[in-house]
Amino acid sequence: MQGDAPLPGFDEIDPGVLAGLTCHIEIEMTGGQTARDVAAQTAETLRELAIQIEGGKFDTGFHRVITKKGVDVGELYLDFYGELTSEA
Repeated sequence: MQGDAPLPGFDEIDPGVLAGLTCHIEIEMTGGQTARDVAAQTAETLRELAIQIEGGKFDTGFHRVITKKGVDVGELYLDFYGELTSEA
């Protein structure tokens, strides 16, 4: 994670470019008493990632996925990119 502020340029608009994002997430969650427990833990971790991605907390690249309890459960890859529009 980069910090509390969004990345520089995260909210900038370029009229000649359409922004894009490639996102890969690999999570291996264990330790629940039931499959429902593990699903709930995974969903909570994904919600936290979504908040951080939407808030501009990650830059392009690989990032460790850490639960609220501090357990490393996987990896996140983001690639922010732009595509020129026909107006450019």
